[in-house]
Amino acid sequence: MAFLGRGNDGDILQIVSGRSVYGPLQLAPSGFVVGPNSVLSSQLMVFDGATGKLARAGDATLDALGNLTTGGNVLTSGNLTSLGSEVNLSGIVRVPQGRLLPLTVAEADGSPLNTETLSLIFPNASLISSGTQVSIVFPTAASGTIVGPGSSTDNALVRWDGASATVIQNSNAILTDAGALTLAQGISATDATVNRVIRPQVLVTTGWVAITDSQYLVLTSGSGNEVVLPASPVVGQEHLIKDAGGTAATSAITILGSGDLIDGFASVTLTNDYEALGFIFNGTQWNVI
Repeated sequence: MAFLGRGNDGDILQIVSGRSVYGPLQLAPSGFVVGPNSVLSSQLMVFDGATGKLARAGDATLDALGNLTTGGNVLTSGNLTSLGSEVNLSGIVRVPQGRLLPLTVAEADGSPLNTETLSLIFPNASLISSGTQVSIVFPTAASGTIVGPGSSTDNALVRWDGASATVIQNSNAILTDAGALTLAQGISATDATVNRVIRPQVLVTTGWVAITDSQYLVLTSGSGNEVVLPASPVVGQEHLIKDAGGTAATSAITILGSGDLIDGFASVTLTNDYEALGFIFNGTQWNVI
């Protein structure tokens, strides 16, 4: 067979209507698909771009036995079914709401799970186990789903994070099993800030007593009592001392500052029956209020 004419470097010889033609190969819009130079065995092909003419190797493999292996997530709008073969997945398997997904977990070679632990994570779901069968129960979306933090502090109080009523977070407030409440920045159930709200009281029946930070209302009942205000008070700490026995007129009650002055004096006295004095610490000394 003889070919007429002469082409240039890179031209392709084409037989068009029985005649030899030299020149670049012209493909119709529905022409050939061009693929990569090399692929892996059993690797699936996917289109590269939207032209329908370029193909590349995909990230999934399908072997001769029908085993599908993928390195990414599996997103399906229908049932995920394997006809007697394996579906090897890594990532997230998403199944439409209301569909069932029978699932058996095994290592790639089918051996028992004896050297590693695999976790099946079903966010916001609860498990109901009966023998060897486990049911996954998902809450209804209408009632909302509360999501918590990845970790928390033992006995920490829980608080809302934002206004959606679906996210909770850890807090700095600790409520122990014994009912003791501790707040942040060193404030606890024994500090003055809390005591100004709960106002615990103590009844003094002995001749001398040193009150504590947690004793806001001090009632004296007896003769010749001496009451000593707490040492190392905090700014704003308050205490109220009252002659509850009605004997101060005949036997005065003395209040001392425990190293801190009271309006410039080392002590003050209650001299009237049923009299009461309040004391607040201003950071330098006690003030009578």
